[in-house]
Amino acid sequence: KLPLISRLIRSLATGMLSTLLAYHMFKQNVILGSIIISLSMLFSAILSLYAWKIARKIGTKAALMLFNVITFVSAILILSKYCIGAVFLLLGLNGTDIGPHFSIESAILAKYGNNVRNFADYTFFSTLGIIVGNYLGSLDLYILPLMLIALNFVIYAHLDNVKIKIIAKVRERSIKRLSELFAIDAFGGGFVAQTLLAGLFVYHFHASLANTGLLLSLANVATLFSYHIAYFISEKLKIVRTMVFTHLASNALLVLV
Repeated sequence: KLPLISRLIRSLATGMLSTLLAYHMFKQNVILGSIIISLSMLFSAILSLYAWKIARKIGTKAALMLFNVITFVSAILILSKYCIGAVFLLLGLNGTDIGPHFSIESAILAKYGNNVRNFADYTFFSTLGIIVGNYLGSLDLYILPLMLIALNFVIYAHLDNVKIKIIAKVRERSIKRLSELFAIDAFGGGFVAQTLLAGLFVYHFHASLANTGLLLSLANVATLFSYHIAYFISEKLKIVRTMVFTHLASNALLVLV
């Protein structure tokens, strides 16, 4: 279960840095903070797109270690008060831990047993880590997430390489349609990304670091339990229908926000 452990550790670091960056960047300059967070998401998305090619070329273990080194160097820049380092962080500053690590670890999880249940556990541990990390971020300790990222490097060194398979053309068409759906969904969600939302609370309402961490933690509590509920729903409706129907409900709530 090393992928579960590595994601929990990475999510702790993600949650802490989300809180710290939202508070310190938006306290200084709201426009610069928004640009840096947006560029960070863009860089992570681009690298995620090519993660499978990198993994096929150098192996899944080496790819994960490479991405972790990039994240570690970025965290050092942030620790040195260079917020521009957040652009290359490869951690989800939008309240979720989705990046190139996620793409490869998902392929590793597919090797073991019930893929849907494994993925539910995987995302549950991720959200749990982010909730705890968001709260720990209020301690204003930049060195702690740096130590967590370094620990993940050791875990990745003990992972086995997994062969990345090419998706069949029929399945590729279905995935492209889903990608278009979630691209539209993500565009709307980008306006209320959790780090941006917390930053705006800092900017407009002068929220303290402790309140910023608590706000981000509470925002993820409902999400924490949704993954296992989704697993049971998928047993009845199948995966694709579950993905679509649950997103329709979440988008309705997004409109209310």
